Order: sequence, then C-alpha cells, then structure tokens
Amino acid sequence: MPRRPPLLLVTPYAADANNGNWRTAARWARLLAPRYDVRLQGPGDPVVGSGREQAVALIALHARRSGPAIRAWKRSRPDAALLVALTGTDLYKDMPAGDTDAVESIAVADRLIALQDDAPTHLPPAARAKTDVVFQSARTLKPWPGKQDDRLHCLLVAHLREEKDPRTALAAWRA
Repeated sequence: MPRRPPLLLVTPYAADANNGNWRTAARWARLLAPRYDVRLQGPGDPVVGSGREQAVALIALHARRSGPAIRAWKRSRPDAALLVALTGTDLYKDMPAGDTDAVESIAVADRLIALQDDAPTHLPPAARAKTDVVFQSARTLKPWPGKQDDRLHCLLVAHLREEKDPRTALAAWRA
C-alpha cells in the first residue's frame, strides 16, 4: 500500500475548545485521511520541524487567528502549497477592519477556500481569482416518524454573534 503524503491542517483552537473551527478541522481531517496523513496542528504547535517539512501542503482555518502559522510556513516553505479556509469572522469582521494578519494571510495563500457563494464578493479583486467555494454538507438523516406535518421541529446549535447574523434562523422559521 503506497504511503499517504503528510498534510498539515492548522486550527486556531484545540480539541478542548469544541468550537466551530475545531469541529471543521476534525471533520476535514477525517475526509482527507484516506488520501493524506493529516496532522492536526493546534494553537502554538510548530508548523516546521519534527518532520513537518515533508508535508505537501498546509491548510489553515481562519486567516487572522492562524496568521502566525501561515507566516512560519511561508518563511520555511515558500514553494509549498498553502490553502487558507476563510471564516465568517475573516470575511465580515477582520477584512473590513483591515486586520493585518487576515490581509497578509489572504495575500500569501495559494488558494482560498470559502464556504458560501457570497464570500468572494467580500475579498479584494486579486484574491477572488484564487478562491474556491466549497459547500459544507451533512449526512442525510432518516425522517422522524413522530413529526407532525403542521409543525416545525428544529434546533439551532451555533456560536451566535453579529457577524453570523443570528436573525437568519428566525427569518427562516417565519418563512
């Protein structure tokens, strides 16, 4: 069986944070595992040294919060692939505020990953051409046999804050 190439996946939060960035990193690591030897890097973990130079690419979640890891990777591996997955905070808070870590991370990335169609419109024109929109998905659930057709049964699990527009769920419910 051929050896899977190593790939670094940087997340700004460790597993004990149990937040959206960590959940995304863990899910992506599982999805990439059949093809790559995915090495999850938490906050403060080095992206160089201890064999990490063998990694074929770095995928960083969150342009601003992963900024130090992105800079270290580019310094030590300027020709190696760097992908930055943009978060809502990057797009709707950090970039409009001109945050230097977010701006620099987006500028040096080889490719950008966004999770919604609207994301590229919030980026500088030069960054739009290197942006791919990848829709997140979930497995299909079995219908609940006890659900009444005239009632909406739902649960919203999220870290609601202004840049995520928490009113969207209520607008969908009203519709």
